[in-house]
Amino acid sequence: MVTKNGKPRTIAPAPFVMDMLRDIRKRQLENRLRAGSLWNDQGGFVFSTETGDHTKAGTLNNHFSKSER
Repeated sequence: MVTKNGKPRTIAPAPFVMDMLRDIRKRQLENRLRAGSLWNDQGGFVFSTETGDHTKAGTLNNHFSKSER
């Protein structure tokens, strides 16, 4: 990331964020094995469906809205 003054800066995510991303990746790998040839490997999305497709924004909004209750 480059700041306003043009000097680069590294931002490290919080450990709990990295743990969450590792869990998501593990789930994706498990889903990939289950989906077999149905897996869509084109996206490389962080949030994906059980077959590797992108997750619609509304689905994410609903998920996070429910988790805040």
